[in-house]
Amino acid sequence: MAIVKMEELSISAIGSYTTIHDEPSLFVYALLNEPLGGPPFFFVTGLAFGFGYNRELVKPPLEQLTSFPLVAQAIRGDGLEAGAGRETLLAELESLHTYIPPRTGQHFLAVGVKFTTFGLLDSFALLTLEVGKTLSVNVLGLSTLVLPPAKGGAQATQEPLAELQVALRASYVPEVGELKVDGRLTPASYILSKDCRLSGGFAFSWFKGPHHDDFVVTLGGYHPRFEVPSHYPVVPRLAFNWPVDRHTHIKGDMYFALCPHTAMAGGSLATSFQSSDNCPSVSSDSEGGEYTEYRCFSGMFQ
Repeated sequence: MAIVKMEELSISAIGSYTTIHDEPSLFVYALLNEPLGGPPFFFVTGLAFGFGYNRELVKPPLEQLTSFPLVAQAIRGDGLEAGAGRETLLAELESLHTYIPPRTGQHFLAVGVKFTTFGLLDSFALLTLEVGKTLSVNVLGLSTLVLPPAKGGAQATQEPLAELQVALRASYVPEVGELKVDGRLTPASYILSKDCRLSGGFAFSWFKGPHHDDFVVTLGGYHPRFEVPSHYPVVPRLAFNWPVDRHTHIKGDMYFALCPHTAMAGGSLATSFQSSDNCPSVSSDSEGGEYTEYRCFSGMFQ
């Protein structure tokens, strides 16, 4: 680990070196956490750079992106503090070793940028280029929107009305010819109340090879009776779940999907109320819990 401090800049870096089959294997990951400026829609607040030689970069599933070290360190904006203890350093290296294990013939380059958009959206995007058995280009990102945005003074103690945090992963493999973009709302997402939790995801995929020119765009998945092709992404419903109080519970979900031969959309809403523990509950389901809208057009893009 190394920390370089200048009058106005502070750069932290961590790395590891070993040998496999008498060949060197190493990686380095460095962070610069200083406001660098830019237009309001892309105001840079930090940079990241990493590379690995004879190292594989293992991308986490979207559900674990917030704890992925290359993203988590940049989001926290601290890296490893100077004077970090041996146990802390070893734990960090062990975590990195899980995602950047030695692998002969595998190399990667990573460049990241941390930025804000109009003071409302905080984001970090990490672009990686991986070379080895195949060439792949990937983007890992995390964006957080808090409304109203935190400000100094009395407003700093007010609870936000909403927080939306989206984990994003995009990949392109030229040899296969597939472009995939996946996003998920993280468990930190809510609206109106921290008890009203939001979940779900979206995806875009475009295929070549055996599925030449097939594509799919979906928010929240597919209709329950749609036979999803095996090469389509699995996407959870866009949903909210709100236990308003001990008597009232509201939940709902929705979806939209578009592919060359079909378009579909729908949603459901359910509420339940129980006045006391000794009284039966009263519930109301939109269409009995079935989806209220469904559209299907054959041969749209054929």
